[in-house]
Amino acid sequence: IVNKFPDVSFSHFAYGSHLEAPRSEIPDPGMELTICTWGRDFKDSFDNMIAKNGWEGNFYKDDFMKEFNAWSKITDSTGSRLILHEKYLRHLGFGFLPLPLKVLQDDLRYFKSRRLDGFELPMGFMGKRTKALNFHATAKLMWDSEINIKLLEEDYFSIFYGEQAYLMQMAYENVVMAQPNLKYFTELQKLERNISPVEKYTYKDQDYALKALMYFDMADKYIYKALPEAVSSDIAERIRRFEKSLRYIELEYKGLLELTNVTNHIQRSWNTANTAGINTELQFARECLNKAKNISNARQILIRENIYNAYYYLWDINWQGAICIFYDSDIQKFQEIINNMATHE
Repeated sequence: IVNKFPDVSFSHFAYGSHLEAPRSEIPDPGMELTICTWGRDFKDSFDNMIAKNGWEGNFYKDDFMKEFNAWSKITDSTGSRLILHEKYLRHLGFGFLPLPLKVLQDDLRYFKSRRLDGFELPMGFMGKRTKALNFHATAKLMWDSEINIKLLEEDYFSIFYGEQAYLMQMAYENVVMAQPNLKYFTELQKLERNISPVEKYTYKDQDYALKALMYFDMADKYIYKALPEAVSSDIAERIRRFEKSLRYIELEYKGLLELTNVTNHIQRSWNTANTAGINTELQFARECLNKAKNISNARQILIRENIYNAYYYLWDINWQGAICIFYDSDIQKFQEIINNMATHE
């Protein structure tokens, strides 16, 4: 092909399980290289990643920095373009929140100091509305990586929410504080595993959900104050959209909390010697599971009400339904566990 079309170029996507650079072969100069980190913890900037091989339980264990340097050396020698594919705009893998802007700024400063020819920044189709701050910040920082982050945030909220900028910024900051786990796709990987739901929904999830709901409640208070004070119908509508997204994520974590409660009562029943105690724990488990079912139904109603805008307002909807915090199928699996235990009593 190159002989016939000398200007043709190919792109190799160094990603996940095939991130490793070749040790002996040299690619053609016309081959563009797109490198991507998978399993990154976004609490650390690229050049400061502590868990450079991903985290325990992650699918891929490649050393991102080592491979980035190896590919950089190759593309330097061949003159090929080097592109970074990164998840700066997406929400799906780490929750309903923007990236920490300081990490984003440090990343862009680092890549500015290296030979990098550009970025590939997938938006994904989920949670479009909630990504607005990521878009704004990434675009601004790519033009000026030394911009003052505090002023950048204030600029965004002022443009988007007008006189309600402060209240909505406080709401957003509480949403961020609610979800400190920025390990990309850890929860989804856990949910996809073919294991008992008792192993999926643990006491760690319970503590995380409780703290998340506390911060979401604080965000609610700012929103409820901002909405009636909005003087523009456009701004009021933006606040309502934010509130709808927040209501959805609250249902997610309320469901998660109830499923961790189911796990707790099932485990207690396993450690209870007398029949009366076992029956009591199983009854508590049923009550929590019924609450989870009601929450799941409310989540489905919210999705159906926004059937044409679910991808726009909400953040973890795809062709499988809601996929990131708890699975509806695990509710049925819990029901089967409880039914089997009751049958054997």
